[in-house]
Amino acid sequence: MTASSFFYRNFFAGLCFLCLAVGLLTGSPYAFWGCMVCGAFSRSAVRKQWADPPWAEGFRSVVTSAWRKICRAS
Repeated sequence: MTASSFFYRNFFAGLCFLCLAVGLLTGSPYAFWGCMVCGAFSRSAVRKQWADPPWAEGFRSVVTSAWRKICRAS
């Protein structure tokens, strides 16, 4: 598996950590449930070797350029 085929793993792992942070801050059981579901999807993407979607490269470039702008501003 190449580094570019980890899109879904990284995407769902990011959502998992986001839901975990929201759950810890608010104590919402729905946020913790979302964390578990996103974690399961992240692991499924690795085990099933999900292919990257066609829009993944465009999404990566948008996120990368936004991250560079944030880093330059600080």
